[in-house]
Amino acid sequence: MFMDLENNVLFLKTQKCAGTSVEIYLRQFTSDHTIGTRDDKEAQSLADSIGAKMPHPENVPLRALSPLQLLDKARHPSLATALSPHQSAKSLRQWLGRKRFRNMRKLSIVRHPYDRCVSWFFHSEQKAIRIQKLDKVGLASHFERFLVLGLPKLKKISREVTHIDGTPMPTDWIRFESIAEDTELIARELFPRVDRGKEGLTGLRQIRTKSHFRPRDDSTTAWLVASGNSAAQIRQMFHWEFEYFGYSDRIPESSP
Repeated sequence: MFMDLENNVLFLKTQKCAGTSVEIYLRQFTSDHTIGTRDDKEAQSLADSIGAKMPHPENVPLRALSPLQLLDKARHPSLATALSPHQSAKSLRQWLGRKRFRNMRKLSIVRHPYDRCVSWFFHSEQKAIRIQKLDKVGLASHFERFLVLGLPKLKKISREVTHIDGTPMPTDWIRFESIAEDTELIARELFPRVDRGKEGLTGLRQIRTKSHFRPRDDSTTAWLVASGNSAAQIRQMFHWEFEYFGYSDRIPESSP
């Protein structure tokens, strides 16, 4: 999550959609007046090295600050330690104030629910999978149980990041499936620091789009989603994504 107060851009970071990679890439072009959170160790050590003691936003709401005070806080990345990488849109509106929040250009990332749930599964259950040494059949069974317990939580967190009272906040969406192209278009449109005469943007193609906890097999999503009642559960829980973005609800063909 980051908010560029000079360019008036707010990035709402969803889970398991390569949001960290997109954030790290876009932060190359944000202004010096940017408050944000990043998960990489280098960024965290940079924030720690500044050593600024910043009050928690709940104690000093951002909406209560003058523009000059707000910009001053943006110069201290340690404020990020009081913010979650997946901060809810509602809390950001509360801190920024309704008018300032409404006027910011908000962007986020979306991913096909089938693929996203499989990614969430391997990320959350990596320890259990490694200890139990699950084979293909065991993985499918574990995935079905995981959906029953974990799917409501994933939906709740996802909605809190991008929605307020059932209404989606982002005006711009990056699709995971075309992440490089979409990120480049947004970077060129929103940030003056981007060299618009340049062919492509350095490093964009290196955005990480696969979890390193997940087997390097493109058929993984297919046979996991096709197992049991998994596809129906995901479709029911993420019906908004299927309808709003036009994602196909067809069960992927599983390789033998």
